[in-house]
Amino acid sequence: MSSSTYEDWKVEEFWRICKQHRRKGGEPRGFGGNPWLPPRRLEVVEVNGGKTVEKKSGGEGFGRGSNRAGFAKLSPLADRLEEKARLLVIGEFGGGTKAFSKDNVVGACALLREMRKRGEKVDVLVINGGLVPEVPTRISRRNQDKMKFLADGINALEDAVCLVKPHVKRLVKAAGEGVRVVYVLGDEDGENLKILKDTKIAQLKTAANIQKKVEECDAKVASISARVDAVNESLEGVRVQFKELGKGRKKGVEAGRKSFSERHERLSKQAKELGKMSEKLQRALKKANEEKARLEGELGDLRVRRFTNQEEFLPNENKEIDAMVWEEYKGVLEKVFGSACDVEIVEGNVRVLEVNGLRVALGHNITNTSKVAKKTALHEMTATMAKDELSGLVEPSDVLVFSHSPGTKCRFVAQTFGDAEPKVLLQQGGFMDAGALHACWNAKIKVPQTEALKHTVDSGATLVTVNEDGSYTFELVGAGQLFREAQAIMNEERGKLEARLKKTDLRTQKGAAGETSARGKDSGKSTAGGKPDASFEKLMEEGSELELAAIRSKLPSELNDDELRTLVEATMKDVRKINAGKVAEELVRVAPVGEEKKLLFEFVGDTQVGVGNPLDQSSNYERIDAYVKDSQEKGIPDVLVFMGDMAEGSLGGKLNEYIPKAFKSIDEMRRKIDGLDVSAGEKAELMNEFLLRLNYANSIHNVDEQFEKMRPLIMHAVRVLQKGGDVVLISGNHYNQTQRQENFDEATRMAYEIRLASGIEQNDPHIHVLSGGWYGGGDAVVQGVPMFGVHKGRFSPDKVTGLMEHKIGQMKDVFLVAQGHHHDLAFGKDVTGVYLTTLSIAPMIGFVDQVGLRAGVQGYTRMELKLDENGKPCDWAKITNVTIKQLEKHMKPIPELYRELVKGDT
Repeated sequence: MSSSTYEDWKVEEFWRICKQHRRKGGEPRGFGGNPWLPPRRLEVVEVNGGKTVEKKSGGEGFGRGSNRAGFAKLSPLADRLEEKARLLVIGEFGGGTKAFSKDNVVGACALLREMRKRGEKVDVLVINGGLVPEVPTRISRRNQDKMKFLADGINALEDAVCLVKPHVKRLVKAAGEGVRVVYVLGDEDGENLKILKDTKIAQLKTAANIQKKVEECDAKVASISARVDAVNESLEGVRVQFKELGKGRKKGVEAGRKSFSERHERLSKQAKELGKMSEKLQRALKKANEEKARLEGELGDLRVRRFTNQEEFLPNENKEIDAMVWEEYKGVLEKVFGSACDVEIVEGNVRVLEVNGLRVALGHNITNTSKVAKKTALHEMTATMAKDELSGLVEPSDVLVFSHSPGTKCRFVAQTFGDAEPKVLLQQGGFMDAGALHACWNAKIKVPQTEALKHTVDSGATLVTVNEDGSYTFELVGAGQLFREAQAIMNEERGKLEARLKKTDLRTQKGAAGETSARGKDSGKSTAGGKPDASFEKLMEEGSELELAAIRSKLPSELNDDELRTLVEATMKDVRKINAGKVAEELVRVAPVGEEKKLLFEFVGDTQVGVGNPLDQSSNYERIDAYVKDSQEKGIPDVLVFMGDMAEGSLGGKLNEYIPKAFKSIDEMRRKIDGLDVSAGEKAELMNEFLLRLNYANSIHNVDEQFEKMRPLIMHAVRVLQKGGDVVLISGNHYNQTQRQENFDEATRMAYEIRLASGIEQNDPHIHVLSGGWYGGGDAVVQGVPMFGVHKGRFSPDKVTGLMEHKIGQMKDVFLVAQGHHHDLAFGKDVTGVYLTTLSIAPMIGFVDQVGLRAGVQGYTRMELKLDENGKPCDWAKITNVTIKQLEKHMKPIPELYRELVKGDT
């Protein structure tokens, strides 16, 4: 049957079914939500050299392990998506503190190195706060804990630079050339700026500096006075010329009348200008004298007054001091990055960067973004509404990136109702060592970083990839995975170190040429090719605590001979009775890293089969078909999770909730179409589109028919099982609330339908049923991953926090926690696991408004997890959202003219 013949047959068959439906008073029946199509066998898509080829299936009833034809092995396309932009986001760095993690930095470097080997490029490296620590300059009860939190040897910001610089240099080098490096000022930077300003004020208000200002005022007064005298003298000269001009006029010389007028005008103009200048200079002289008097008063009161309050300064002085302080602090940050790159520093509230056409808004603390402008609407929003809502007040952007969050959290926020292109809000958790933070807490060091332990914390980084098709991929790399990544580099370092120790006995020899001083003339030579840092030489004395800490911040291959010698000697001194041959083992510990296994999870929820669909949107039946095709194209998952509300259940009294607001009668629509100035063929297509959407708008009350409409989802689950994967089924409230008289709940009924379609035995361990009550939930170990699934978990504004609290409250020893129900995409990670709130497939219907659910983003989620060599989950997750925008390629487009007709705009 040709394409055109097939289309004609579709129209005729549709009208025949509609007539039959009206006669019998029943519902048109079909397959996969397409009522005009006769039952047919499934089709799968096989990827062949990047091309998609349709193949007929070999039937629907088969058991696990079957190799029947038709279920072709599919090649995943997820790793072949074209990237638009990629960002590596690192949260609060913790530099110069006891919680700083060298392993995290080395692991991030290993991750970047592997990416470069694969030809993948990071466009932007974002370090969000905490590059250097807050270094108090005065001892107080409030500052004692902050000083205890500092790394050993740090007494000033310059000391912190020496410790942090090697790590930042290593990280920037690993990112590669051409990478845009951005640093966002954090809370520590804000406190350091305040400290520097207080210090600057104190310096400016010393007796010597005030006396110097007084002398400058004296010189200024003298200079202005001299200029006033000169102007007055010139003004007197003009007056003399006026007198002479008047004498000439009295003589009555007619020939000089024109000349007299010109000279008079010129002298008048000069007198007026000189008068204005004299007045201006007199005002400046008065101001200078007042400034001199003020300074002399300060000098006299210096013994009894403290000038550390910025209100003691005039506005222009404050502005000058702020500029001086910022230049000084910016210099400190630039020293940290050195000459390795031109770092961009984000100060103030939020700055929007453009990266390959993507608008990225960067800020630090989402809860106090408007501190500098508390009277603005932005402050009102952060004080009264959910955090993510402030995205509407920030300059238009695609992605908002913040830090200062205990755990990593990400949300997809629709910019308008029904919007398929959401805004993304990422709150990146810290980069610090969570274990070290706990040790500081146990040592009773109370600082904001340890106070965060009251919440679930994260320690790692996020790789954000924006794909050309509009989808986002988030690789959440935790501290555990970073440590595994770091082992590859550390194992290499161990080999290099052993080779150096064998080549030259650095434990006893004082210099390459036999120098007796560690700072001898050959101290700059290094078998690693390094040169001593000038700031290192200037700031640190040999054998000092800071010197040793700075040396330990480097990798063995980054040390020159003297630095390595110092490290070896310190190690042998610290570790008693150490065998000289085990120095390398003590300095660099080698850990074998086994092979990792990746698991692909797929989460689908809230399809709500049986609900009436809006007339101007694609139906949930079309979206289900598109999802199945997309999943097959990208690669069938290892684990398929149905998040609940897959079927609508018996609507009963809820029927009125689902009547489309834009409902129109057939006669009304026919009149509107007949009035259009288009061809007869176009009118027929518009009418066919309306009749199709009208059929989708009708609710299905029969539960058996709802499950028949879910046939594509059921057969997709069968494919997963046939592949050797697992299926997790969670009960939703829509079905369970309306099926109280039945013995089956939704998850149990879904399992029954899947077993019936596949021929799998009753107690197959690969089908996990999480049932019960109005909201199904429970634990399961799926392919080695301990999982807790629930249709609706504990509520919170960002959804992720609620899941974290749910896990803590229930004391769940699981790695993956997932929920549906909210029609929302949100996910996050802490040091114990990954959390996910899934999207809905169903379109935005009136019910969403009535129950206050979030509107706008629909689709499904793909998540990759890793298992280590022992079969336990790694501290890693890769999440890819697939929204309706990406699924549209699998659906027939809805004509824009039809949308306008349905909305009544034409």
